[in-house]
Amino acid sequence: MNKKDGRSITRETLEYLRNQSIKLWKKGKSIEDISEFCGVHFTVVYKWIRVYKKKWIEGA
Repeated sequence: MNKKDGRSITRETLEYLRNQSIKLWKKGKSIEDISEFCGVHFTVVYKWIRVYKKKWIEGA
């Protein structure tokens, strides 16, 4: 699967992919599987999870 540049994806679509990624990660899916499903690089998924954890810990 070709990975898309995030700048070419609409804001709404990116938000949906972030939410789906977090849900899949919470269900125990691997980062590699999530990145393949979303069509983004695995480092992007790591970033989304890191931001999610930070917001969750801070209570934001």
